[in-house]
Amino acid sequence: DNRYEIKVAQKNIENSALNTEISKSGYLPSVTFNYGFGSNVFFTNLIDTEDSFFNQLNNQKGHRFSLNVSVPIFSQFQNKTNVAKAKIQEENAQLNLKQAKLDVEANFQRAFADAKAALRAYEAAKSSLESQQIAFQNSQERYDIGAMNAFDLEQSRLRLVNAESSLINAKYDFIFKTKGLDFYLGKPITQ
Repeated sequence: DNRYEIKVAQKNIENSALNTEISKSGYLPSVTFNYGFGSNVFFTNLIDTEDSFFNQLNNQKGHRFSLNVSVPIFSQFQNKTNVAKAKIQEENAQLNLKQAKLDVEANFQRAFADAKAALRAYEAAKSSLESQQIAFQNSQERYDIGAMNAFDLEQSRLRLVNAESSLINAKYDFIFKTKGLDFYLGKPITQ
């Protein structure tokens, strides 16, 4: 459960559960409070010195307050639809978590099988190298006594070099596959 994919899916479940709770708030009453301020100035009265611009602004100011209470009685099923959608998203998040766990398990099993196959290939390459070393020694002895020509000796040496190369490839493939397995086990990848 410490895999990134699992953690993301778990956070998505928490998020969708919170969204469900938020959508349920549509059933609750709401209260709003408003305040407004305004003033009027008549430019025709500006000639009169007693009714100057700033006096009019100060004398004709107004305040407006409003308090609204809204109780949802019938919202054309919008609240019910929103809650149902949120619950579906929550169920989808649960399914995504299950799928993420299955994917991690499948990837682990694949990595394990790959590592086992790489180990078998490494062991086979080791065995093949041992056989090619013995075959090359025999070919060298036969060449030394004149029972084998230089071409056949060279062919035996090439098979030995190929077996050494195959062993090196198999070794590093096995190392790579075990590092992949470590990754799925949540271990840090080291050199």
